[in-house]
Amino acid sequence: MHMNHVFLIGNVCKDPEPRFVGPSQTPVTDLRLACNRTWKSAKGEKREESLFIDVVAWARSAELAVQYLKKGRLVGIEGRLQLNEWTGQDGRKNQRIRVVAERICFLPGGAGSRDAVPAQESIEVSTEGVHEEEEARIPA
Repeated sequence: MHMNHVFLIGNVCKDPEPRFVGPSQTPVTDLRLACNRTWKSAKGEKREESLFIDVVAWARSAELAVQYLKKGRLVGIEGRLQLNEWTGQDGRKNQRIRVVAERICFLPGGAGSRDAVPAQESIEVSTEGVHEEEEARIPA
């Protein structure tokens, strides 16, 4: 059995910007999440690290992310990992893994949470309407 499913909670690093791709002009936006982890070292010292994760949202979820997510907003993302491969102008092959958002949950808290969307409102949008070729055309 194989599974490709990701759950993240983090803060939005910058305001999302809308783009439109393909012949159908499908809305898409990129998010960068800062996910923090704290722990105690063997000596009992508090440690913290941040992991920055790239997320892409499509269709209605992209529109709502652009409308309601601002830098600092706490958000939950449920989705899947996607590997993007491309050849750069220098001829080198590149790869990047990012999360394709399948569900976005607006959470209370964070610097960008003063807007009109209710806390803990979830948005679930199917990515079935997005063609793989449109996804593949997006530069990494």
